[in-house]
Amino acid sequence: MIQLVRPTEAMKEQAIEFRQEFFEHGEFVINGSELFDKTDDYTEWCKSIDANTKEETVNPNWVITDHPEWRSL
Repeated sequence: MIQLVRPTEAMKEQAIEFRQEFFEHGEFVINGSELFDKTDDYTEWCKSIDANTKEETVNPNWVITDHPEWRSL
């Protein structure tokens, strides 16, 4: 079973290795990664993911990426 989890600082090394594996295989776009393939700052990327979960702070060009009601689906 696949379990989706929100990235944390504790996952930083694993996430960077994951991204690097894409790049090493000539894949420079990671679809659905909220621009993880375009960022050099993991901490800022995590902050933007958190911001995109709230209507008040979501990037104005994006839709909300998470919602408490969706977690029960």
